[in-house]
Amino acid sequence: MVFGFLQARPRNNGQPAVRIIQMFSCIVVAGLWSMAAGLDDSWDLQHYHIVNPFELIEGRLNRDLGVAGMHSTFSPLGDLPYYIVAVKLFGSFPHLVSFLAGVPYGILAWVCFELTKQSGAADSGLEAVVIALIGMSGSNLVVEIGLTLGDIPVAIFVLLALRALLCETGVSGQSMTDGKSVRELVGGLAAGCAVAWKLTAFVYPPSLMLALLVSRWGEPHLARRASAFVLGCVTGFAMLYGPWGYHLWYRYESPFYPLYNNVFHSPWAATGSSRDLRYLPRSFIQALFYPFYWLSGRPNIVEETGVKDWHFALAYLAVVILALATWRDHRANPPITGDRRVALLAVFFVTAFIAWEAMFSIVRYAAPLEAISGIIIAFAVRRLAPRKRLPCLIMVLLFLVSTTAWPGWGRVRYASGRVFAIDAPELPSHAVVAVPSVPSAYILPFLRGRDLTFVGLEAAPHTRLEQEIAARLDQASSIWVIMLFPDTRAESRLSQFSISIDRAACRDIRTHRRDWGRLMVCPAHREAH
Repeated sequence: MVFGFLQARPRNNGQPAVRIIQMFSCIVVAGLWSMAAGLDDSWDLQHYHIVNPFELIEGRLNRDLGVAGMHSTFSPLGDLPYYIVAVKLFGSFPHLVSFLAGVPYGILAWVCFELTKQSGAADSGLEAVVIALIGMSGSNLVVEIGLTLGDIPVAIFVLLALRALLCETGVSGQSMTDGKSVRELVGGLAAGCAVAWKLTAFVYPPSLMLALLVSRWGEPHLARRASAFVLGCVTGFAMLYGPWGYHLWYRYESPFYPLYNNVFHSPWAATGSSRDLRYLPRSFIQALFYPFYWLSGRPNIVEETGVKDWHFALAYLAVVILALATWRDHRANPPITGDRRVALLAVFFVTAFIAWEAMFSIVRYAAPLEAISGIIIAFAVRRLAPRKRLPCLIMVLLFLVSTTAWPGWGRVRYASGRVFAIDAPELPSHAVVAVPSVPSAYILPFLRGRDLTFVGLEAAPHTRLEQEIAARLDQASSIWVIMLFPDTRAESRLSQFSISIDRAACRDIRTHRRDWGRLMVCPAHREAH
């Protein structure tokens, strides 16, 4: 497998057999890595990555209501593959499920390797491998191997978009275009699919468009190419997100419910924005040098668990080096022509990082930038040490691997022999099951009982959602509550809907998953009011 990698030359991309070997190698390594790490047991998986596709596949979207709070309205598209594999097909083969869950990382590694060759950042197969490894060794990407967080598939789409735009981009003054706009259309489709897969990727298409315009400035047919890219973005997004957006509009009167309710004004949610502001820079200086602020690994800076990773800091320095080198080149007489591929990738990296920082500053959402950080660093190394690129890049890789900390999002081992080993008592027929505790909704697909209805209790006061949940509870023949003990927020939600539980009759739900408290199912009733 390694031999297949090293045989590839960046200027000879027409060896299908070698490229298949390369992709297969990446997938196998990623799958084995995922198996060694264990099954996904993250907070997000227990909260909504399992219950959302369950609701879709079982046809419960119009029956149940808000079982995972606002996260119930997130598109289940990205969670379908894992749910089908882990629940429907191979629930008794946890090692296989874990291996398959690692496949997206392997595909991303291969796409990153191909993009590295296409960018001109490497002059040999070995150099391309080292550059790709620099990006793929970032803490966020490594930690997400085998997880369902969805940032790795987004990065795959964004890198495919970049590769499509790079295919016809060359050196200044040497147009590689033929008047057609197929590549731009394909790049737009990939970018639109990235946003549909996870809405937080909306910062990337504008950056790709700006990078396209800057890198192709002065070429013929630029307006047509830009239009083709926009058309591709709209088409890709509409194809993958359109059906779900229509469902949300039909059900909740907003295609992005409950997000952007300050724009759509759905009566189902409180008016305002649901934007998470916890991780934004707290000053202009911090915003200007943000990649250096998270090197300490302190929690609640760009991530709950904390990040200690030099990838973005080195890429930041690389961008400064490239900017200074470009300024020096433009002062030369005669002017020195530049590689438009460098311009495209550098402009994309900078503008996307600025947009990401302004909107989120959550490092998981910057996965595409982390993946191409090695290419940006390699461009700078080419400027500083053109004759010693490979040794310098190897030193950079070793430095990053030795200084990066990889905090975990939660894994579970294989002792139970199943992906989800859940032992819960059977519930009476036609019961309404309320879920006030977070995270616990992953239990719902495995409950036994005929004709059950599930409702969450996370609803803003005086909204239609609160009214509908109350109506479901009022119509219930019996009410049961799945709850973590202790959980003060859950008790507050129960109080909001005047629900009282019979603590003496509560029974344990046993799982082999991480415990956020004592998980129990309790009979309950709604007090008259």
